[in-house]
Amino acid sequence: MTCAEWFDQWHASFDGAPVTLANYRSVIDTHLKPHLGPKRLRNLSPLDVKAMFVALKATHMPSSLGQIRNVLASALREAERLDLISRSPLDKLRGALPIGPSPEAQPAPKATIDHEIAALPIGDPRRMALYLVLALGLRRGEICGLKWRDIGDSTVTIREQIVPVSNRHITKAPKYNSGREIAIGPGVVDALQQHRRALAELMLSLGTRLTADHPVCARYDGSPLRPQSLTDWCRRHGFKLHAVRHLNASTLIATQSLPIVTRRLGHSRPDVTLRPTVMYCPLRMTRRQRQSMKPSGKPPD
Repeated sequence: MTCAEWFDQWHASFDGAPVTLANYRSVIDTHLKPHLGPKRLRNLSPLDVKAMFVALKATHMPSSLGQIRNVLASALREAERLDLISRSPLDKLRGALPIGPSPEAQPAPKATIDHEIAALPIGDPRRMALYLVLALGLRRGEICGLKWRDIGDSTVTIREQIVPVSNRHITKAPKYNSGREIAIGPGVVDALQQHRRALAELMLSLGTRLTADHPVCARYDGSPLRPQSLTDWCRRHGFKLHAVRHLNASTLIATQSLPIVTRRLGHSRPDVTLRPTVMYCPLRMTRRQRQSMKPSGKPPD
């Protein structure tokens, strides 16, 4: 059996979410098959694997190389479990692959985001999307999946997200099943109300009445804003959407207890919250803040 044949067989039997399957398929077709596909699975050596990563390092970020390594490791572990190989070649390469550390996460400049928000008219879905990331730290799929029925008088409830899978979009539970209720201050409430009034007028001019089931960040025809289009728009304007989420996290972690920040961001564990934020947080958390389990402060505006 060649490596290409095994990768296809393993992927076909892999039990995972549609997004995971699509990502694994992309890694297999784009990277693993071109570099390792023709080789016999039982003869695959650590040298073969390392040569692939050396070739990829020149054109790929550490995060991408890490994903490729994880997919390959999963496929080879299953081959070892089924006695197709005696031992995974990756076992001898622990710490030896030329992947390197991921770059430190950096928040978007607040002045830039404030400028972009101000430049867009009230009612524009991109304006509200940017504002929700800046004020609440929502993920892009959660922004696109947020509906008006999820907006309360003093809370926003995250129930679902929209994610791209191949050439289509699906609605699913938030990452890590992190459905949550986020308290909001009067500034967020006012921004949402202004956006809703403007959006309702624009949609009505096109013959569509705004309802509770419409997305908060709807296009003027009532259809949802797509995650990739939002990401692409931000990139064209010189910043990354996820960097705005980092900006929200760095602000929160300086003023709120760690458990509150973790819950608001929908992270699975507090250490996940600290990994991207502690390196650039403008006010480093004290030990007392990290250990504190009591709610502190009021919802941000």
